Amino acid sequence: MAILVEEEKKPVNWITILTFAVVIVGVFGGGYYLFFKQPEKIEVVLPGTFKEISTISSSTKNFDPTSVLDPTSQEREAKVFALLQNFASALVLPATGKSNPFKP
Repeated sequence: MAILVEEEKKPVNWITILTFAVVIVGVFGGGYYLFFKQPEKIEVVLPGTFKEISTISSSTKNFDPTSVLDPTSQEREAKVFALLQNFASALVLPATGKSNPFKP
């Protein structure tokens, strides 16, 4: 007589398969929405005050930077720059590490 030994077949876990399918669809749907969907077009590209900006930029074409400098020496020693004060303190750098790294 032959004895047949078969393993028990495990039932299919439909909840795991369904959860996995929902996650896969969510990842692909999110990727499509993020990378491939066309964004909505913006109706107004430039603000209404753009005309004022163009008038300011056209007036700076006549700006002469040497007018800020000292007229005699053409250097930055004009009275405007002499009024400036330095309020920053000098940087003090701490000593880093040991002179001999093998000493305890």
